[in-house]
Amino acid sequence: DIVNLNVIDNRVTPIGDTYYILTPVSTMKYDSSVTILGKTRDFKRYELMDIVALPRIGGVSLFPGKIGGRYYRLDRPGAGTGCYGTIWLGSSPDLIHWGRFRPLLAPGYAKWNGSKIGPTPPIRTPKGWLTLVHGVRTPCDGTHYYIGAVLFDLKNPAKILGKTSSYLLAPETDYETRGNVDNVVFPCGAIADLKKDELRLYYGAADTRIGLATGCLSEVVDACLREL
Repeated sequence: DIVNLNVIDNRVTPIGDTYYILTPVSTMKYDSSVTILGKTRDFKRYELMDIVALPRIGGVSLFPGKIGGRYYRLDRPGAGTGCYGTIWLGSSPDLIHWGRFRPLLAPGYAKWNGSKIGPTPPIRTPKGWLTLVHGVRTPCDGTHYYIGAVLFDLKNPAKILGKTSSYLLAPETDYETRGNVDNVVFPCGAIADLKKDELRLYYGAADTRIGLATGCLSEVVDACLREL
């Protein structure tokens, strides 16, 4: 009964030598989309594991490894309902059975995310789990998407150490402001190079192109701590 009509907003997390992929897929007969978990080691062979999120839970983002003996993930309930997007935390002993859900963060703590927020897979840094988030603001000229960051405690991911009150990236260039959906910069993940102190962010631009933005990793982490 699951039909993969639109593959969007995939989240990929490496754990050991395996890449785990969380994918929203459409369903027949049932309410909205669900999130499936699959895995691969070489991006040639893919193994579907199971459905791990109920309908209308989007942006499921996995932490890269166990914390205190359990796996953790970030969720965004309310996807596709038009209501506020929030960020929740869940945990699992085996990546399949999830529970212990806790609310973490609601939109509106800054002007650039007054309507919605949503997570990407956390990145381990010496000062905490760095998570890039999208935020939505709806001024009189329509919806605008932005990108900011949140820092979670390494041992207790339910604890927020800091978050950017200002955005890191906004739709400014022509390919970000004009496309299938105007005024959108949307992150699904990033790659950190600790040796180079560099953060590479791949993001959707106006739902038409893929963009790459680079920056100083430690500066983004410090901005989270400074602007809390």
